[in-house]
Amino acid sequence: MAEKSRQHIVPRSYLRAWADASTPSGQEPYVWVFPAKGGMGRRKAPVNLFLKRDFYTRTTQHGARDVAVEDELAEIEEAFVSIRDQVLANHLFPDEDERYLLCEFVAAMYARNEVQQANESAMWRKVLSAIDEFGRKRGEPLRTVRIGRWEDGVEVPVEEIEAHLRQPTPTSVFTHIQVQPPILMELDLMVLETEDPIGFITSDNPCIWVGTVQDPDGSVREAGLAHPTIEVFLPVSPRQVLFMNRKGHRGVHSVPSNFVNGVNRNTCIGAQQHIVVNQNKTKSIWFESPPGPKPDPATSA
Repeated sequence: MAEKSRQHIVPRSYLRAWADASTPSGQEPYVWVFPAKGGMGRRKAPVNLFLKRDFYTRTTQHGARDVAVEDELAEIEEAFVSIRDQVLANHLFPDEDERYLLCEFVAAMYARNEVQQANESAMWRKVLSAIDEFGRKRGEPLRTVRIGRWEDGVEVPVEEIEAHLRQPTPTSVFTHIQVQPPILMELDLMVLETEDPIGFITSDNPCIWVGTVQDPDGSVREAGLAHPTIEVFLPVSPRQVLFMNRKGHRGVHSVPSNFVNGVNRNTCIGAQQHIVVNQNKTKSIWFESPPGPKPDPATSA
């Protein structure tokens, strides 16, 4: 098997925080994996969970394997684990440098999963379809398109877009971890903590953006990071979740079980197929439809 071909969609170092405390001594630590819509759980070691062959590997023009994105992700994961275990686990608020490293990890977790990559591939297919249609109408295929605003956009060859669609994941993930962290740094960060017996769960798509925007035509879409209502949630362990927002909520804050259930419900909704729990238990409320506006973490007690 080629070197670094077994690649984790969700990092095993991240998942280890959900290891069952009752794992027998000398046995590989395991987590509990459940269907996102409810059902029976099964034990699974993080090393064997959420794997995909060469998901982040780029094939060069000469057929060589380029694992630069996998290497970059490994560095980001290492920095995150250090902050989680040495700062967050001790109920400390990260400093500016640590916040930036956390933002890199949040950006990576948002971009690196199959859900996001499927969404982006669908978007670029629509772009290429529109380019082809415009070319047919003018009687000549387009060679380049302008990306961005007219006054400061850039001309991009259509063949580059076609190449990106053939290997969307490596380029997309690398772009996200370069572009998103400075924007995420503009958001306020609150570390939410719980003493709930089960605590926060995670999934195969753990970074959840909450917020919608209604366009003038009446259509509704997901709010972007610049929108004032955007909220970003990323569980970092059963005891803590990162909550990024533009409402001034900062610091380390304890939340009750009803708020934890709401976050876990959103995790189930956002999951592609599976959720991860630190024990062989779930709550039916996680799989129910949202009842309405969720409580504000700054006012939950």
